[in-house]
Amino acid sequence: HARSQVIQWWQNGHAVRRCGHGTLAHIACSANGKSMCSKTEPLSGGLAVNAQAMLTFDALEASPCNDNSLSKIVNLPLSFTGSEPFGYDFMQCDSDDLRFLEVDLEHLATRRNALIAINKPSHLQRHWQCRYFAPQFGNPEDLATASALAVIAPWLHRHYGLNSAVIHQGSSRLNYKLSGQYVRIFAKVLALRLH
Repeated sequence: HARSQVIQWWQNGHAVRRCGHGTLAHIACSANGKSMCSKTEPLSGGLAVNAQAMLTFDALEASPCNDNSLSKIVNLPLSFTGSEPFGYDFMQCDSDDLRFLEVDLEHLATRRNALIAINKPSHLQRHWQCRYFAPQFGNPEDLATASALAVIAPWLHRHYGLNSAVIHQGSSRLNYKLSGQYVRIFAKVLALRLH
């Protein structure tokens, strides 16, 4: 039975509550199969025998909000806006391609929450786009945010009936599975050679 490790994350001088890709990187570097847990948030992870890393987050439900100020900081029309109490605002843009999304980062920096945006595909599919913005935490746009799936997964289940999907964010691609109140994120771990 492997002993658990406790980890904590920092980004641009700010302690961050959860960091999925940071945890995946730690799993890949240690590559010892040990499980780990967050010092501050409900998250655990480990390395499976087939070099598949798995993270488990508590699912976070975004409640609808009628906050018109969110629509004023983006250039695309929105089909849903919501927020959840752990520090995320959430929106679905009424566009199937988020490459054209522009965000007023100066305005967003005055808000308390980071912003997760997903696309609205023209037809139901397993592949979705995500973008994540947190200028108030020193990160104008994060190009790899596994922890955002804690909010995205239960929302896609509630609105589209999906229990699993593939989320694309920049060059990142993550598979997830929603199991009850937990979101399990899977990623292939590549062998690393350190010199």
